[in-house]
Amino acid sequence: MNDNHRAAGTVRDGLLTLHLEARLGAWHPDGDSALGADVPAFAEAGKPTEIPGPLIRVPAGTDVAVTLRNAVPNAVLTVHGLHARPLTTPAADTLQIAWA
Repeated sequence: MNDNHRAAGTVRDGLLTLHLEARLGAWHPDGDSALGADVPAFAEAGKPTEIPGPLIRVPAGTDVAVTLRNAVPNAVLTVHGLHARPLTTPAADTLQIAWA
C-alpha cells in the first residue's frame, strides 16, 4: 500500500531521475488481511510494488528522465502521456513496451 507521502525518484541539478518497473503486485482492496489478487502495478526499481503507484512529484521547471521496464510476464505495457518536447505527432505520446 502506498500512502503517497514520499515522492519517487531523485532530483539533482534540475533533473528528476526515475526508474520504474511494471510488475505483478498484490492488491488487497479490502485491507491487507483480506483476500487479494496479483495485478500489474508500478514500482520504483528495486523496491516493492505500490498501489496506487509511486508518487511522481515534479517541481516546476524540472526536466524528467524516466526509465520504464516491463516485468509483467507475457504482456505488452502501453503507457500514455510520456513524450519528448516538442511533440512531433499526435500519437507520439504513447509507448508500447514488451515484456523483458
